[in-house]
Amino acid sequence: MNLSLTRGVEQNINLVAHLLVECLKQQKNNSVKINLRRSRNKLCCTHFDEPRYVDLHHLYKNILKNMSGFSIGGGDSGNSLLRQLQQALEHGLRLIEKAVIANTAGRNLSQARGISIYFPEDVIHPSYPRTSFASTNEWLHFIQAYIRN
Repeated sequence: MNLSLTRGVEQNINLVAHLLVECLKQQKNNSVKINLRRSRNKLCCTHFDEPRYVDLHHLYKNILKNMSGFSIGGGDSGNSLLRQLQQALEHGLRLIEKAVIANTAGRNLSQARGISIYFPEDVIHPSYPRTSFASTNEWLHFIQAYIRN
């Protein structure tokens, strides 16, 4: 991994997390939660021996694919939120592809692109909030909002 590019990836994760929290706040009929669950499902998203970790690139691709199922209130501001999320996810995919300079994936992990992220389905491990990553961006807040909804 090109470590000089990790800051950009982290900033993108922060932005995506912030936008997803806003989507969860404005969702109709639990549509965002349902489609996020589809996006991170272990049958659809590359996960590892520890299933609370998923491949970030594959997750972003799945969210983009499932965003058509997001129903957001707020009229034009809701549509703007969805456009911002789409742009942030697409930018994040490009950042990951640039940052990961060597990646080997076997047949069972063919969609893995080299960066995993903690994304539990229902409970946050007590140690996670104490990590430096959780304390420097909105990803923890996103996971909390996702689990709460």
